[in-house]
Parts: sequence; C-alpha cells; structure tokens
Amino acid sequence: MSKVGTDSSLRSRSSAPEVAVTARTYCGDLHGRRWLLPDETPPDAVLLTHGEATLRYRLVRVQRTGRPARDYGGNYVYVPASHSGL
Repeated sequence: MSKVGTDSSLRSRSSAPEVAVTARTYCGDLHGRRWLLPDETPPDAVLLTHGEATLRYRLVRVQRTGRPARDYGGNYVYVPASHSGL
C-alpha cells in the first residue's frame, strides 16, 4: 500500500517520465484529488491525507478483464475502500 501525502506529488520531478502516469479519486471526501504514480503499475490501495485524517482508497478494476480501470482522461481510478473489505 502506498502513502500519498498532498497535492505536491503532482509537481514535476527531475526523473519524471515524459508521459506522467496519474491517478484520481472518485467519491468520498477526496473526490477529484489527482497525483502522480511512482511507476506505471498502480498500487491496489493508497492512503491519502485529508487534514488530520488518513483515508484509504482502493484501485477500481474492470470486472470483465481484471485490469485497472481508467477514466476518460487516462487516470487510474480509486474509490473509498469499504470498512469490511480492502
């Protein structure tokens, strides 16, 4: 599980690839937050900070193929993790 701090992770890095791989949250308190992923393989879950709280979001997968879901902008999609599951 990766821990993502703040929106500062969106700033360019000196070793950033030409095409950035980004993720975005949907639903929940952090709806719309975007960040750069450290590599092209998205983690199954991330911890995001929101004020003093740390919230857990899970990667959405395409039901038919099991591949990570992407939105129309090409971002990997994360939704709030349920209390009973991942």
